[in-house]
Amino acid sequence: MEKQKEILKLYHDNLDQQIEEVFKADLNIPIDKFQTQKQFTVIRNLKVLHLACLHNNTKLVELTLTYCRNSNLINQTQMFEFINLQNKDGFTPLHMASFKGNLEIIKLLLQLGANSNIKNTTGLSVLHMSVQGDHVKTSVINIDFQLFWINQNIPIDILDHNHQTPLICASFLGSQQMVNFLIPWGAKLNAQTQDKGHTALHVATQQGHSRIVRKLLIKGIDRKIKDKTGRTALDLAVESRFESIQTMIENNMGLPERCGLRQPDSKVEKNYISMIIYLSLYCSSFLMTISFTLPKLESLQAWYITSFSITLLLTWVLVKRNPGFVPRSNKTLMDLLDAYSVDQICPDCSDVKPPRSRHCEICQKCVYKYDHHCPWLSNCVGEKNQYIFISFLFTLTLSISLQIAVQCSTLNLEDDQTDVDSDHLLQWITFYYTMIFSCIFILPVMLLFTVQIYNLIKGQTTYERYIEKQGINRIQSRKASAEQQLKLIKSAASTETNESEFKFTLKTQKKPLLKETELIV
Repeated sequence: MEKQKEILKLYHDNLDQQIEEVFKADLNIPIDKFQTQKQFTVIRNLKVLHLACLHNNTKLVELTLTYCRNSNLINQTQMFEFINLQNKDGFTPLHMASFKGNLEIIKLLLQLGANSNIKNTTGLSVLHMSVQGDHVKTSVINIDFQLFWINQNIPIDILDHNHQTPLICASFLGSQQMVNFLIPWGAKLNAQTQDKGHTALHVATQQGHSRIVRKLLIKGIDRKIKDKTGRTALDLAVESRFESIQTMIENNMGLPERCGLRQPDSKVEKNYISMIIYLSLYCSSFLMTISFTLPKLESLQAWYITSFSITLLLTWVLVKRNPGFVPRSNKTLMDLLDAYSVDQICPDCSDVKPPRSRHCEICQKCVYKYDHHCPWLSNCVGEKNQYIFISFLFTLTLSISLQIAVQCSTLNLEDDQTDVDSDHLLQWITFYYTMIFSCIFILPVMLLFTVQIYNLIKGQTTYERYIEKQGINRIQSRKASAEQQLKLIKSAASTETNESEFKFTLKTQKKPLLKETELIV
């Protein structure tokens, strides 16, 4: 009994060197039978292998497994049972290693017969555990490990007993990187929990994770789904007074969204409607002008027709030209994660995201030196077409200005005419039609042209300047959100726990939606 307490204390303190010395001195210690008692952990029935995995100590795990295999106290069948032994809450050592995100320990356990399909008493799988690694934040190796489980043919939408998918868990815990990767891998957006009927959007909204809310909305989650109490995510945002999240769910279109600097808080499919409207208005005003107005003004004919022709040509080039899409590499995501940090990888493209590039949710590609997605051209503006776009804005401004000049010049000619005929009527219709079109477009186009020139001088893109400007507001918003979350946690916490840094999450609170069990070693 004293030997058991001594060894468990060493495992609790993560002292692998002392444990190795004890094992060398005695080859007949039945460590497969040892389990923690109340003084060591809040949850009992943890074996030494559970503790070694929770400490994320690869050497200690190898030492434990090697000792069991080399001793005469355990056969192959018992070894298999030892590796897959579940504690009081149904967690195996593989669950613990998944939670810590140690791929080396995972592979070692699997080689020795660990069963990756075992769920705990609440139905949590190893995939659920990898999602909630480090409680809220997910490290690089957790994401690396996440892909590992998917490669092991574990369903991306595997359910626990409450029908919670890994995406719902990640949304609840604020694991933004996991959400970013789970969605492109095919996770179901509109899955609902069994007890309350909450979707990932419901739980992310209730927890105040605004960036996850926006990601879910952009990817097309149904914001109108109601839970079993008849409340939508918008109702939860209003109740919790999360004004920014409320605005996102309401999808109020502001100037950045209308100008293509920021995608609306909804899924946007690539279409050519805006471009067709622009070309229809532009070309029709040109045809009417050259038919009914230009014949009377020979001095401006060449300039006007030339500027229109060049603008139309540049429009065609901008629609067809590659704006600077980042080419795909042949490397797997696992290889990329070994070589780059998570922030350098685009979850949607599953490839490296070069500096100053950004993934366009409309084009579904990353763009070098991303400026914005232009809805009037149905294409992005990036590194390879930025100068063409500036030239296009210049010629468009020139042609519209000439059109206004042409129409204004006809006013003097009209004063000399006394008879009202059909040609005279058509000239007036042309005048009002083209002037309305010109006045609507001239100021925005001139403003955009000025912005692009300013970007060239500053050496920045429109998107970079927009993000820079929003930086201070984001920091302030995060601080406010963190303070609000702290208040929610304090008010919702029903019990207090103590002791060590090894906290295994999913604790039950009155306010949050997910059932959690906290394990402290």
